Amino acid sequence: MAHPLYQKRIENDIKLLVSTSFEVESIKHRGLRGAFRESILGQVIRKYLPFGWDLGSGEIVDSVGNSSSEVDLLIYNKSAIPPVLFSESEGCYPIESCYYVFEIKTTSTAQEIQTTLEKFRSLRNLQSLNSKIKPITVYFAYNTDLTSQSEFERYTKYDKNFDNNPLIDVICIIGKGYWFNIKTPDSIGWHFFEAENNNFEVGLFLSGVVNTINPQQKFGYYVINNGYNRKIIYYKDFVRNFVITFENSEEFTAGHREYSNGNHEMAIDCFSKVILDQKKLASFLVKFGMETLDATGNVKYLSKAIELDNDLKHDYRLFERLGISYYNLAKANSEKFSKNIEESIINFQLALGLNPGNPNLSNYLANAKQLNQHEN
Repeated sequence: MAHPLYQKRIENDIKLLVSTSFEVESIKHRGLRGAFRESILGQVIRKYLPFGWDLGSGEIVDSVGNSSSEVDLLIYNKSAIPPVLFSESEGCYPIESCYYVFEIKTTSTAQEIQTTLEKFRSLRNLQSLNSKIKPITVYFAYNTDLTSQSEFERYTKYDKNFDNNPLIDVICIIGKGYWFNIKTPDSIGWHFFEAENNNFEVGLFLSGVVNTINPQQKFGYYVINNGYNRKIIYYKDFVRNFVITFENSEEFTAGHREYSNGNHEMAIDCFSKVILDQKKLASFLVKFGMETLDATGNVKYLSKAIELDNDLKHDYRLFERLGISYYNLAKANSEKFSKNIEESIINFQLALGLNPGNPNLSNYLANAKQLNQHEN
């Protein structure tokens, strides 16, 4: 539940952002209008930056002499390699110091997207001394010329690597929504928050920026209620080789929502409707079964996966996890103790049969048998 003081403050800042954008529309000089809009967005972001971070604009450079195109706005770490400034906030910023890079547009158009992609392509070509960290790229617009097609769909027309190594990481269009990708070694997913009546998609965007800068302190919980529904509109699984597109994203999103809410059977049902290959579905359920901290979830996902794919019956790790999960359930629920401890012992025995001599499995089995004897 969000704190009303923080939520009200960010709502007021969004109103200021939108109203100022309308005010500067009367200025005839296009470049000046754009500069004012960049400035007001920067002022709003600065209010929420953690200590040690600041805003700038200019060029981003690397240690071998390369430079990016000029960027509208960036967030950099003041404790990292210092920038060379030519005014209070304009200058050259080492890529290792930069965390976020923004392109800010009055109106999103096909041409603006293509121009932004070229700018961010030059940024991606810079050589960071820390190859694991690359600046997060943001395309922000106060308006769009689209009426029917979504901004994300249009973006994917021009960035052919949107499903693998996208040039734009975050898109925020006031009045339309907030899109961002989450990439892991296994997959990439594009997530979407639809526009709110009070333009709170901007608040979600701001909290996302701050949360990624300082992930240990989740600022978003102070400003976002749990009622905001995030949709997964595109998902590509590199390991299991399947893709979820907009046409079946509702069920996929529902599956993740049920998973988060602990409704594991409903989650499995949702995933089963969109991942039609049984082996791929089984592998996907194994991922959830191994990741979740919920013992009931472990049992549901792994048992279903083994049921779907006979080859998984040769993986001792799944039976080991099932044994541990049933053991924890036995300790937590006295009414179902006998059934759960029996299942725990059976699964540890199956795991040992596949990996004989494993000392951890032997200890697990001994502990389960000891607990069973003690309770009986």
